[in-house]
Amino acid sequence: MKSNFAILSISRSNKLPSHLKQALSGLGPGMLNLHAEYGGCGGSEASPAVTHTVLDYARKKADAFLLRQKTPVDLHLIHAASIEELRTLVAEGRFADITTGMVIYDHTDSGEDHAPSSVLDDLDAVYKVLADGQCSVMRSSFSDIVFKSQTHWKANPFQNSVNYRVRVLHDEPWVIQADLVSQFMNYFQFTFTHKMARRRLGKGDGRIPLGAEVVNFLKTRCDKNWIVGCYTGSVVSSLIKQVEEDAAEIGAHCLRGPNEHSLACGAFVNWKFYKTSHLIVLTSAMLDELKGTLANLQQIGAKGFIICADTKPNKWFGFQATIGTHSDVRDTLVARNIPYVYMESRDTMREDLEQAFAYYDNTDGPVVIIATQEVLETREVLPEPVRFDDMPTAAASVQLDESMLDKAIDLVNSQEKHILWQCGALDAEEAVMVDRIAHKAGIALCDALSAPGHISRFSNGQRVENYLGILGQYGTNQEVFEYLYTDGKLSDKNTQSLFSLKCKIGQIDSPFSDGAHEQKLHIVQVNKNPKHLASFADIPLAMTVKAFLTALEARLDVNAEVLAMRRAKIARHNRVKVDVLSQIPSFPMTPNYFYFQLNQILERKIQTEEYQYIGMYDVGHCGTLGTRNLSRTTPSYSGWYGRALMGDVLQATGMLAFTAHTNVLAFIGDGAKNITPDILPSLLENIQNSGNSINHNVTIFFFYNSALSIINSYQERIMFKPGGRQMEVCNHPDFSDMSEWSRSVNGVEINKIVLPEFDEQRISAILDKKPSVNFVHVPLTNNNDGISIMDVELWQYGEMPEADTAVVSMCS
Repeated sequence: MKSNFAILSISRSNKLPSHLKQALSGLGPGMLNLHAEYGGCGGSEASPAVTHTVLDYARKKADAFLLRQKTPVDLHLIHAASIEELRTLVAEGRFADITTGMVIYDHTDSGEDHAPSSVLDDLDAVYKVLADGQCSVMRSSFSDIVFKSQTHWKANPFQNSVNYRVRVLHDEPWVIQADLVSQFMNYFQFTFTHKMARRRLGKGDGRIPLGAEVVNFLKTRCDKNWIVGCYTGSVVSSLIKQVEEDAAEIGAHCLRGPNEHSLACGAFVNWKFYKTSHLIVLTSAMLDELKGTLANLQQIGAKGFIICADTKPNKWFGFQATIGTHSDVRDTLVARNIPYVYMESRDTMREDLEQAFAYYDNTDGPVVIIATQEVLETREVLPEPVRFDDMPTAAASVQLDESMLDKAIDLVNSQEKHILWQCGALDAEEAVMVDRIAHKAGIALCDALSAPGHISRFSNGQRVENYLGILGQYGTNQEVFEYLYTDGKLSDKNTQSLFSLKCKIGQIDSPFSDGAHEQKLHIVQVNKNPKHLASFADIPLAMTVKAFLTALEARLDVNAEVLAMRRAKIARHNRVKVDVLSQIPSFPMTPNYFYFQLNQILERKIQTEEYQYIGMYDVGHCGTLGTRNLSRTTPSYSGWYGRALMGDVLQATGMLAFTAHTNVLAFIGDGAKNITPDILPSLLENIQNSGNSINHNVTIFFFYNSALSIINSYQERIMFKPGGRQMEVCNHPDFSDMSEWSRSVNGVEINKIVLPEFDEQRISAILDKKPSVNFVHVPLTNNNDGISIMDVELWQYGEMPEADTAVVSMCS
């Protein structure tokens, strides 16, 4: 009994179909019967018979394999000039009783070189015509062959596809025909005669319950407000393919990153700004590659699932195993207080998933699912449905000390104290309430270094008069310093009070010593987690910030004289400050000068164009000075949060580019740039294939001073000597391509720009480009400024009463 098998070629000319006919003619005599009765095969452009030693050898090896087969095959070569003609051939019944196994798509006469995703769409359209005509198809990874012209291939020889085989129409006919023999035999051996392949392709893919259940749970809890990030490996590849397809159908973001670590960075930043949950899928042992960002996810309470492959405990030194006789990754998760479920067997999948979903609902931070290959690949239907509550269990309320709340409200209403509120990660409603209360009560405002922008210098295009700047271990503003200090020392604690709203008063957000906290500051702290209330807080309030603000506003009645006193002090300190270095256009530029000039542009755009942006500030000197010196409009991200990992902000920016609701400006030093992978390849892949585009402006400033400058500053300021080789970042000119370029990918403009000097007109134009991603490279010098709160007493700071206005005007 013979098998009927077809190779379909789609080509506007007969050249490639003719080469195909010549290549396969005479193969496997008696076992492979060739039919080319349809289309233009062998027409006016018919290829002559060719011989060559290599071609003959390929045909001989193919004959040997074909002649070992037991069942003869009728091979039909069907040629259509276009998808429209294919539709006609299908309607005429030309594919009746034939299984189409291969599609050879001729792209050589295309006017342009299309992206892989566009070519895949064309191939899918071919298969849709066959499916609509109820034609039999056996499509595998060996089925689809796409020929490109040499011109298009040489223009970009590095672009390939995993979804089809890219081939080039060679000048030598024997090369084309030998290649076609190879492609046919690969399909014939690994699909057509392969029992497992035929069985799997014949019955279709079943659903992997692990992926289906997790996706269903996230859809129930989050609708489409969740993000999928996967980095493939053999054992998780089928699961990844399924969850990406399911998530795309729901409308959730499916984004790639350059490595596993970048996926955690993207999950972190999307939870921070949009409370977007995450699903990260990793292969064996890659949980370690999330680095300290896993701890940051846990610290910020980012809900989601991290699925990681691993072996069974009794596997003798399993490949990439992190569970075994020598170590156990579960001990690390316990130590980090990260909930996990170990899914060892398909027999307990339902119970294990129910436990994972309960962890998601009742704990903060990610839930880790460690799964064996048996669980990751099984397609057996679960015997019983996985159950989970309709709504998460409400968190238990904390018993509030009403007397402490009374003290705090009395302090705001009556006490002759100046008050500074340091604001953590406020939500939008809380920020509005803070702004309103601060105005009515004469309260100065600042944001925390680890959570910049949740209270900003601008709101709805208007300057917030109560806002002074930032307070932190690094980067404290001159305005904040002057507000808290008198003659270089902290003002008497009886004259001022520092409120911490939604902050832990951790070391990164406070420039003060333990002794100063205990003895020289009066501190009111509002935090819903009692474990986060500092022992040195004079008035600790275990309550949500919203509850505190609601209670305070309901009883707000500030003494008129107290209000006038407070407002007068705010007015003295909330004014334009200009340091000397910010006015000198030296080469290389100082960070002070660059940021002063950039801030002039930003403030003008904010006030006249309703411009908004998310600021992304990486760990390091340049990122810290950006946090200090630039006015913000919305919540932003400082890499100093949590583990303070250099490079996390850069990796997060590559993901945020696709999910941000507004413009994104990132500020990255050369140390942070070099410590993590280049984000451009995965950014381009996401533009082309994720189904999510960029519709705003993303501008990433890379600053080069060839040093790990914030650490070098520590050495220079404490040890009074250079830091030496350990501080150097190599920016060798022979290996640093600083040529500018501009490209367009799927309608998104991608630009590389070099700015050795500040160009106001050019930077303004860069920020106006939409949609675009701009990599702006800026050489700067290192001047040690902004490291300590005491830096604002350096010589370049201070009052310039007669010059301030003139200088600012001159530089605007």
